[in-house]
Amino acid sequence: MTPEVAAAGQPCDRCGTFSPARKALGTRQLCAACVEHVVSNGRFWSSRYATVLGAVLNPTATAVLLALNWQRLGEPAKARGMWINTGVLLLCYLAIIFSNVELPTPVTLGAGIGVAVVMGRGFDATWATLEAAGAQKANRFLPVVFTLLAFVAVAVVMVLTTPDPLFEP
Repeated sequence: MTPEVAAAGQPCDRCGTFSPARKALGTRQLCAACVEHVVSNGRFWSSRYATVLGAVLNPTATAVLLALNWQRLGEPAKARGMWINTGVLLLCYLAIIFSNVELPTPVTLGAGIGVAVVMGRGFDATWATLEAAGAQKANRFLPVVFTLLAFVAVAVVMVLTTPDPLFEP
């Protein structure tokens, strides 16, 4: 049996048609028509942009962007994994903020950059496939604005919940 015959014996993971020219998109093998449909109906953030945003601002932003990418690709298991990563990262940040342990700044920065790079690399191959198929890039301005707004919200909460030493008896 030739590889072409073996490939034609497997259906597309999205529509079920048999096609010898299937492409890997995420964890699924899709026919050319389904790849075109997925690419034309969604805008995606590149793995490089998500990694840089996470390394510069916060790795939680990387997890959110990649979760949205996986949802748009129709990969609920991978999207759920990224949403879980988002929750775990938020809990870690809350534990660091509200604990009395002082971590050196290089440690927290290095850990944040490392987490962003590892998560971003998990989307590299899928992004290469999307880019080759002509995928549109999503808005790059909004994630930065929302991340900065989250920083401001955390700062306001911390200011409001921190006791003022001038008013203590």
